[in-house]
Amino acid sequence: MLLGGATTLGSRETSNWACSALTKWVTVFSPIFSMKSTSFCRKQRSIAVSRLIALILYPIVWLILLPFRLLGFTLEAVFDLLKAIITLPARILSGKF
Repeated sequence: MLLGGATTLGSRETSNWACSALTKWVTVFSPIFSMKSTSFCRKQRSIAVSRLIALILYPIVWLILLPFRLLGFTLEAVFDLLKAIITLPARILSGKF
């Protein structure tokens, strides 16, 4: 068990404990640094929020783009078939199959 009751690194409790400890330590020494550490904690929270948003949106975007991917595979197969049909006489005459 870590300080502040958190059990794992990277958990919300650990980051909150780290931010509060940093804010208290810096506040004791200088009010100027207090603002910097508070903005640091805000940045960490906004990064966590953006990670959660990305985690939620990634599968949705993947599902939206899936039909276009399938269409790409289909078109590639059609063009490969057309290429094989067009080059068939030349391959037959050259003896290379």
